[in-house]
Amino acid sequence: MRITIVCSVLLLFACQPNQQLKTDLDTYKDRISNVLELELRNAEPDLSLGFAKKSALNTQIPTIEMNLREFYGIESCPLKQLIAQRNTALGKIALPSQRFIYEVEVLNVLKACIDAIKYKSESNQQTQDLASDQEKELGLLLQWYNAKQNAYDANWANLLTQSDELYSSFARSAGFISGDHSDDINSALVDLKYFLSLYPLSDSLMQQDMEDLELHLQSMAMHQFYARTWRSMLLITSELAVLNYSLKQRLAEFNCKSPSNKATLDIVRNVFSKYFLMEIQPKASVLNSYYYQLAPLMEKLAKKAPLPASFSESVVKHNTQTFENYAETMRQHIQLWQSFFSNCDISPQKIVN
Repeated sequence: MRITIVCSVLLLFACQPNQQLKTDLDTYKDRISNVLELELRNAEPDLSLGFAKKSALNTQIPTIEMNLREFYGIESCPLKQLIAQRNTALGKIALPSQRFIYEVEVLNVLKACIDAIKYKSESNQQTQDLASDQEKELGLLLQWYNAKQNAYDANWANLLTQSDELYSSFARSAGFISGDHSDDINSALVDLKYFLSLYPLSDSLMQQDMEDLELHLQSMAMHQFYARTWRSMLLITSELAVLNYSLKQRLAEFNCKSPSNKATLDIVRNVFSKYFLMEIQPKASVLNSYYYQLAPLMEKLAKKAPLPASFSESVVKHNTQTFENYAETMRQHIQLWQSFFSNCDISPQKIVN
């Protein structure tokens, strides 16, 4: 039974995508610790991103008071059919993205109706009674339009925090970056820029084709790029910090001049070159590039007023502290080896040859 459980876990792990970075780090740690006889702490790294649960990030949508008799009495605006669709059984369980699209459609219809009434009023082609009725309708439509405008911020915030695709791309992923074209940094940048462009509300935004929204959501669900980037930083930080702690004393004690250590020194150099310089550091360099491309957009996102404070705080944390911790841990690791090889009279050229 125990063997079956272990095999099942290993099979599940093997099926998860984008695991090469973890494999490289595990192999590197194992080889270095075996050669130098290091005692490493084997605690599982904490890679949780710390975002609040999706339900806790839900923003309350302001309710709009609407007199049904007045609403059904409006004949000059095709609003009834649109709202009737929203009130169906399917409409009430619509996904956050569809609710957002619906809200933009309502705003567009209301604005079109308001403009049409204003145009008729200015043309002076109606009787006094008709003008009075239209003035009353205009007042109601303006009231509802302003209320929908005020609710837009909350609807945009829920689009980002309540859509499964968006939430997952920020808050959870089982994988890490691969350091090649499969990471799809370009789509990640385009997707994030798109959702940033949806706030604040503007006339030009209301004229956008909202059909693109679902395509960007599907893209985010596929790449989960932001979570994978942050988890990669956390993984490297955790694994190298453990290695740095044990290496610091061991490398300081290592006698490069001892004949008995010559073979060990050659093996250490080969392991460092093959597994760190050739595998881990190239991925880390790509990870740095990803970060610098994403950072300005993440900073903009965190400053968007409607977003829940805890969501923004998590974005800020990973956009600053997570990266800084990762960069410092990498710097310390490289510095340890540079000092060691320098003390052993091994030039940078000899390390990779």
